Amino acid sequence: MVFTTEIGTPLEPRNVLRRFEVLAEQAGLRGVTLHTLRHSAASFLLAAGTHTKVVQEHLGHSSYAITADIYSDVGPAQQQEAADRLDQALRW
Repeated sequence: MVFTTEIGTPLEPRNVLRRFEVLAEQAGLRGVTLHTLRHSAASFLLAAGTHTKVVQEHLGHSSYAITADIYSDVGPAQQQEAADRLDQALRW
């Protein structure tokens, strides 16, 4: 285990959530949840070029499709990159 109680037992998820909520409030982070952090981490990994299969395993999703469906947002940068690649491919 990565994180345990002071006596080495597993952390209770509800206690972790309560503590996170207190810390987020103290930091002035309104509307930020543990799920927000999970989603952000996955988005950053994918934006950095991490393969979707690796992100899927990291998040514990049961299938590649779930991860791809949730995190396959296509932004302007990805659209431009795809257009540029298609342009290069057609110039053969």
